[in-house]
Amino acid sequence: MAGKAPEDLPKRIALVHEWFTPRAVGGAEQVVQSIDALLSRLGCQPDLAALVDGESLRPGSWLEGRAIQTSPIQHLPWGVSHVQQYLPLLPLAIEQLDVGDYPLVISSSHLVAKGVLTSPEQLHVSYVHTPVRYAWDQMHAYFASLGLGTKRFRAVDPLAIACSQAVGSAQWCARESSFGQFPLYSAADCLFLGA
Repeated sequence: MAGKAPEDLPKRIALVHEWFTPRAVGGAEQVVQSIDALLSRLGCQPDLAALVDGESLRPGSWLEGRAIQTSPIQHLPWGVSHVQQYLPLLPLAIEQLDVGDYPLVISSSHLVAKGVLTSPEQLHVSYVHTPVRYAWDQMHAYFASLGLGTKRFRAVDPLAIACSQAVGSAQWCARESSFGQFPLYSAADCLFLGA
């Protein structure tokens, strides 16, 4: 049963996340599902946007049958199944999502979703799960786990820079991680949600 939406809650809301894939079932995805469920209960089911979608056609998925706007990464070879291999392109790809018709944009971000482009007339609320640890302190371990070696490390520099700047488009930011003192949080006042 849908609850009554607060009168100042817009009818059109965009909910942006990095990706929806069967392999992505962590805490960030649970937060997105909870936000979606809450807004839906209030009678304002959000429109979804992500870099890639591998869930809306999967039987039994919470996203089964939902329309999800995706980026050009969706159509690249192995874009859905191995989206992380396109790391240097992801900051640009998230900017290709068109959320211009939504008065409220909510991004749930562990990587680049907070970088979705919004206008000054829109309210952008970003829930930042953690800084991009594999672009900062865990870079060597991350690339080693992918079998890419040290030759690819420089490819992450633009990603780290983009993630540092991206939260600036959000008027409100909530973060759950106290890890590090990155410039990521200097562009907006962030409410710290973690322990």
